This record gives sequence, structure tokens and C-alpha cells, in this order.
Amino acid sequence: MDKDPDFVTSLARGLSILTCFQASDAELGNGEIAERAGLPPATVARLTYTLTQLGYLRSIPLRRKYALSANVLSIGYPVLAALPERELARIHIKHLADVTGGSVCLAICEGLQAVYIEASRGAEAGQFPDIGTHRHVLDSSVGRALFVTMDAALQQSVLNQLCLISPQRADELRTAAQTALSDYQRFGMCRSENLAIKGWSGVAMPIKGLAGRKLALSLGLRSETLEEDSSLRSAGLALAAAASRISEAFRAVNASGRKPEAPGASAMRKTSEHRIEHAPSRIT
Repeated sequence: MDKDPDFVTSLARGLSILTCFQASDAELGNGEIAERAGLPPATVARLTYTLTQLGYLRSIPLRRKYALSANVLSIGYPVLAALPERELARIHIKHLADVTGGSVCLAICEGLQAVYIEASRGAEAGQFPDIGTHRHVLDSSVGRALFVTMDAALQQSVLNQLCLISPQRADELRTAAQTALSDYQRFGMCRSENLAIKGWSGVAMPIKGLAGRKLALSLGLRSETLEEDSSLRSAGLALAAAASRISEAFRAVNASGRKPEAPGASAMRKTSEHRIEHAPSRIT
């Protein structure tokens, strides 16, 4: 990228600041941001000041930290609104979370990241990752399920880039890539243990979305729940059943040729129809 005359490095650095924040790390200081973004502290200080002035960060002077502001939602919402798969899959995701008690998410791959676009938590899941959470593709079961859908050349490219970002984890990442491919070949799904959240493990499988989008569905459960082969098999079967129902919903839309409604449109239309149907008659 450095040799590309059209590449605006300052913009890339500013955006990299915004991606440093997570739900579990909602407040970060300049030093923490510099370490995560791999940028000089002086550069980070200027960028956080600029982003604060633009309204994308808010300053917390007492703790000398920054947090994302609500203005960031104005960027993210149009993206979610353009993904009708969320509404089509939502009822099935919630059902899987309810019957297993686990954490269920639907994710899409963006660059090196698996980004959650829909999520639901069962009774045992607690405060689990929500929509917008993003992790490197080899650091979660859902990311690995996205990784296995890539062609061999892209898989190697993604692996190389992740190794460059975290050279100390190169051997671990290579092993993770091989495990993902092996699991998918053997079981039709990918697994992870104690990766994203300690004490929790997950199973995931890819799903073909609308307009050729590649998605993945995951089910996270307490690690001890998946220790026995029978429990792992049961989790896999529940996940596969949900994935099948979601895929069927996607295929129905593709076959009909109709344009999917934006998330929430169906509920809003039904509410409107209900109000019209039950509106009081006009007295003349």
C-alpha cells in the first residue's frame, strides 16, 4: 500500500484507530491505541484529537481515555440495513440460542476480520459479543468457518498477513489454519476452544448468503459442555439444523427473484396494517 500513489495513509491510520475499540475495551488511552494500531504515540495523539473534533470519538479527561461516540453508528447502520440476511436469519438464530442456552452469531468476512452482523444469547451465555464485534478470522470458530470458504490463494494470503501482524503467533496461526481446514473436511464444521472468551468454545459452519455473500453461523457453549463427543455431536447437529433452515430462507428469496426487505420493514408494515385495520371509523 505504501507504494500506491492513490492510497491515503493518513485516512487509513485514522480508520485503524476506530477499529481498536471493542465492547470489552470501550475506553482506551493513547498508549493502548498506539500499541494496538502499531502507530507512533505522537501520531495517535493527533489522530484521536482530530477524530474527537469530528465527533467520532469522545474524550474522557478524568481517565485520560477515549471512547467511540454515537456518531459512529451513522456509519455502521447503513451497512447493517443493506444486509437483509439478518432479518431472514434472526428467528432461527434466536431459536438456536434459546434451545441450547449458548451464544449464536452470524458473521461476514471483511478483510482479515470476521464481523458479527446478527447475534442472540441464550440463558447461559451472559454478556457475550454482540453485533459489530470483529476478530481475526483464525481467532474464533465463526472466523475459521469463513476462512475455509476462501480459495487456497486467498487463504495463504490471509495467513501471511496475520503472521506479519502477529509474528509471535505465527506457528499458532498456521496450526489454526490447518485445524480449520481439517475440521471442515472431517466434520463439515469448524471448532475453537477458549479462543475468543476463556472457558467458552464454539462450533461454526459456512452459509451461502444473498448476492453471493459468504457468511458463517456459530454456536458458542461452555467448554466443559463440548468436552464429550456426544455433546459436541449434539451441538453440531443443532447448529446444522439451524444453518439448513437459514439457507432455505435465503434460497427462497433467491428463487423468488424479489428484492428482500430491509431489516424491520416487515414488522413496520404489519404494525401499519394493524393500525389501519383497527382505526376508529370517522364520524360525520
